[in-house]
Amino acid sequence: MNAVEQCSEQIKNLIALLETETAMLRKGDLSGLQEHSTRKLEAIQQLERSLRAVASDEEKAAIGPLLIRLDKISNENGVLLKSMFNGSRAAQAKLESLQQQEMSVGVYGRNGQTVCLEENPRLSGKTV
Repeated sequence: MNAVEQCSEQIKNLIALLETETAMLRKGDLSGLQEHSTRKLEAIQQLERSLRAVASDEEKAAIGPLLIRLDKISNENGVLLKSMFNGSRAAQAKLESLQQQEMSVGVYGRNGQTVCLEENPRLSGKTV
């Protein structure tokens, strides 16, 4: 197998991995992403080694369309991953906000100032 055929095969394998990852991300299935990213990293490293053997402009032109497709799906997955990360952070912030609201209830006193009642009130020790 020459360098171009080897690179083409590795690019196709990497595209298949990325398409699987895309499907997982669209379903919200995060359980297998860690294992999947390990396989993806190995595939990228193999491809980098193979691309070093591609020297001529003709060989580079032969794998160009596959590299463009790989770049497109990589960018798409990057956007999906970033969106999922941002969504997760937003959900976490919302949950923390709701927990804070649940812990205290705001009411107004006679003077119009906000009085905050806490879930765990402190006992004041008054002696008579």
